[in-house]
Amino acid sequence: MSRSTPSRILRTRRSGTVADEVLLLWMELREAWESLEIPTVELVDTGDYVVAGMLARGVMRGTEDEVDMRLASTNAVREDKLAEIRYFRTFDEALEAVGLRE
Repeated sequence: MSRSTPSRILRTRRSGTVADEVLLLWMELREAWESLEIPTVELVDTGDYVVAGMLARGVMRGTEDEVDMRLASTNAVREDKLAEIRYFRTFDEALEAVGLRE
């Protein structure tokens, strides 16, 4: 297991309808926000998974309210490709989902 600060972006090499649908979903979700940043603050690479801790910050469209929200994801890597993403409310929940606890 290695721990690092974010220095790379995992990209799927797959093209086609599934990847296009995922991209469209993210674009639709983004439209609800006037501004949105989701920097990755921590990565744990287990080999089979990359666990990412993030802090989403933004303003919902039509409001002036700022939102800060922590979230995490597990990113399954198979044959050097991003195969699955699961989202969690906390970094600890994401670590636990891949069999790690900190």
